[in-house]
Amino acid sequence: MATKHLQAYEDARKVGFRSVAVDLRGLVPHEAIEDDLDVYRAEQTRLRAL
Repeated sequence: MATKHLQAYEDARKVGFRSVAVDLRGLVPHEAIEDDLDVYRAEQTRLRAL
């Protein structure tokens, strides 16, 4: 059961990572988008450690 939850979480993280720059372009400064992408990257590292 936990494996399914982790996989769903990872899938959602991938979707967010791929779409955040497009979704936020023109709404926030480029630096804020990079900060968001850094959070997604850190979360990927955290998930892989589980």
